[in-house]
Amino acid sequence: MAVAAVVPISPEQVKNLATLDRWLESGPKYVRNAVVGAAVGGLYGYYKLSRREPQHAMKYALYGAGITAVAGFAFFQVAKWAAKKEHAVLDNAALAVTPSSPPVTRATIPAPVQPVVTTGYFAGAPRALYPTIDAHQVYR
Repeated sequence: MAVAAVVPISPEQVKNLATLDRWLESGPKYVRNAVVGAAVGGLYGYYKLSRREPQHAMKYALYGAGITAVAGFAFFQVAKWAAKKEHAVLDNAALAVTPSSPPVTRATIPAPVQPVVTTGYFAGAPRALYPTIDAHQVYR
């Protein structure tokens, strides 16, 4: 039995995949895309090419509608493919979440890293873990 490598994923990836799935459930909006493409193409044909010949506007409106409908179809297919790949990754992955910590009590508070001065003016300050005199001078 071969053991697959576990790839950690982030909660952000899970959230983005859920958003993509919701968008894919609504399906492609071919009519809306075609209307927007026709409007943009018609305006381009009317204002940029010739205001005297409206057939340019109609021709570019049809081009715009066709291009946006085909591009919407292609984009939807790519999004379905990407969602399928992400679901495959998610099925073989482990969520990278931090383990829940136990409640903090007096017994679970760790000891200080450095010893602490307990009396005098510097009480509560960390005690130095190195010699305070120059060791090279002393041991010569």
